[in-house]
Amino acid sequence: MKKIITIITIITVILLSAKSAHAQQISLSLYPPIIETIIKPGKNILVAYTVTNNGDPATLRFNMRTFSPQGVTGAMNISDDLEGPVRFSLDNNDLQLGQPFLLRTGSYRQAIVRMRIPEGTPDGDYYYVLLAETESTPGINGSSGSISRASVGSPLLVTVTQSGKVQIKGSIESMYVSPRYKITLFDTTYNIFDSSDPVLVHLTLKNEGNNLFKPEGTISLSGGLGETMSRAIIPQNILSDSSRAINCSPHCSFSGFFIGTYDINASVRLNEKQSPLRISTRFIAIPFKFILGLFVVIIITLSILIKGKKKQQKKDQYL
Repeated sequence: MKKIITIITIITVILLSAKSAHAQQISLSLYPPIIETIIKPGKNILVAYTVTNNGDPATLRFNMRTFSPQGVTGAMNISDDLEGPVRFSLDNNDLQLGQPFLLRTGSYRQAIVRMRIPEGTPDGDYYYVLLAETESTPGINGSSGSISRASVGSPLLVTVTQSGKVQIKGSIESMYVSPRYKITLFDTTYNIFDSSDPVLVHLTLKNEGNNLFKPEGTISLSGGLGETMSRAIIPQNILSDSSRAINCSPHCSFSGFFIGTYDINASVRLNEKQSPLRISTRFIAIPFKFILGLFVVIIITLSILIKGKKKQQKKDQYL
């Protein structure tokens, strides 16, 4: 018993004397979240950014980086260096790019970014991101803790054009649905859905021009017993030399109880001057679950009737 009390006492003393661990809480926001600008060579503009710290005090730096589109979801691949012809500097009197500064909890700091386009810069799009990056710091107030790093960025999409004109050129890369079954007969593939399955449409556009565009349009469903549904395409930036999966409002899917053959049509307009791009696909909806449920009901009903008939036959024999 004495040994147990001694062990408990030692553990209690250790726990009371240990310093509490503190993991730095980082919460940064950067405004504006994105900048898009069209500018001629030889010109420069000023853009005001504001970073706000809603977490623990942190040491930050403002840095400009080049980025390129990654994948089809709108992700960015940020370079370690600043590349391209555009020149950047800060017009702040007491702050330069890459210079560290302390930002306390609830405080904000403004960066006045000067962007200059040298003469002779080729027409086209140039993509950058302003980063507010924290430095690696240990726990606060001398306490032990983990090292924390974070960054928040605001994309800067720069279109350089001497004439003021832009090149908008794109195509529909693909459109397909994800059916429950796929059957190929005589070199023709049939998309088969259960009648109660949601029909998710995957539409991807490709930018084949020198400048970004924001497509608009609709994805519609029709067929079966006369149903018609439509989804509006959400305008999103598709950057030059990239592809992007399209999102819809409220979503790129259709729900209901479908029976028969249906057509899905997409109509996409890259800008107001061009004719819309169109593509279509088809699927067949069969009520597999309903048929299976009906079959089960029939089997159960027949079983009950057969058992009842056998019982009646046995009663007749006794009589």
